[in-house]
Amino acid sequence: MGVDNSKCQKNLSRDSQSTKLSNDGGGSIFYSKRNLDFDNSSAFIPDLLTQRSEYIRVVWSKQHRPPKEYEYAVRLIVLEPFWLPHTGIIRHINDIKGNFRLDPSMESLLRNDFPKILNQAIKKAYPNCWNPSKIKDNFSNCNIYDVIMNCYRSSGWRKPYFAYCLKKITENETRDTLVVKLSEICDRAHRCLSAQRQAFTVLVCAAFRGEKDSCKTIDLSTREGALARFNECMEDYLDDHKERAFKSSFIEPARFYYHATRNDFGKDHVNVHGINWYLALLHATLSVQLPYLSAMSDPDIIGVVDFWKGLHDTAWTHFSDSQYFGVSFEGIKPLQNSSSFVRELVTDGYLPANNRSHTPKQLGNAAVDPSQDPATCALRSNLAVYLERFA
Repeated sequence: MGVDNSKCQKNLSRDSQSTKLSNDGGGSIFYSKRNLDFDNSSAFIPDLLTQRSEYIRVVWSKQHRPPKEYEYAVRLIVLEPFWLPHTGIIRHINDIKGNFRLDPSMESLLRNDFPKILNQAIKKAYPNCWNPSKIKDNFSNCNIYDVIMNCYRSSGWRKPYFAYCLKKITENETRDTLVVKLSEICDRAHRCLSAQRQAFTVLVCAAFRGEKDSCKTIDLSTREGALARFNECMEDYLDDHKERAFKSSFIEPARFYYHATRNDFGKDHVNVHGINWYLALLHATLSVQLPYLSAMSDPDIIGVVDFWKGLHDTAWTHFSDSQYFGVSFEGIKPLQNSSSFVRELVTDGYLPANNRSHTPKQLGNAAVDPSQDPATCALRSNLAVYLERFA
């Protein structure tokens, strides 16, 4: 995003004597002080398997007192707690939900009209087509109508939001942009359920791209209006910053470990399946949400590995270098001799090395289990390095 950190340093400081923003080598945001009003309850959910993902997200977004193993990571972040679970996609979904409350008929109309909405989108993107249901995406070579329709049918509670966002994109974007967005959706929508959830995220973010509602509805000369505008800028900056920190501390080191151990299958699935485990871990332990939502019940344990156990600490030296913040490992020159950074081979599908979780939500819940038995304490200790390097 090309954000000037020196400007953000001034903007984020409520009191220059008590609050200070800076970046460490990994690009983390620090405050010397903040309001840590912890909920004394645990983030652990005893009846996890009976709960819906929405409920789990609500619980994990609260500021629970961390287990002692995570206290250092919590002190490193020290961003005001409000911003940790805050992300643009959640706000956009809540905005749409608010529109549904204002017009109760809208939700059912969008569900019923989705085939028409999809046809209109394809017609605008491909104005010379005579039959929108026959058009193929240039990148994936799949039938656009069939793939997106199948993705919509499997989207559950997301259906009206899916329709709302596709309609919004069709009405507001140019033909060229619409071609690109339909292609991005198709690239994910024709694959597994986890990839389809990512297609939904792409759609929602595209629908609200560049939109600044407060500029239209709030007087920016007032304190409330100025604060709303600032919060939108802060949201954009933090979504980008958290995404880059996540990439440097989780996604790229995981991909690098698989690359260094010649496991292309694992490497190719970190961004599809492994990402769900890593997102759930951050949300449960640090209340951090990123601008894409974890598929909490993803059953495919692929791209999940205890990569920091498998890599030498010298690898982190390069991933945490500020010049490589958010950069794919292929673009980090010191990592070219990849095999020299492998400390040991670790078992695929286990995180940490002695723990195999069947779904992302189970990993997140195990990470905040307050039990003091030796096995649970060891699990938390082994996961702490992941949180500290993200922070």
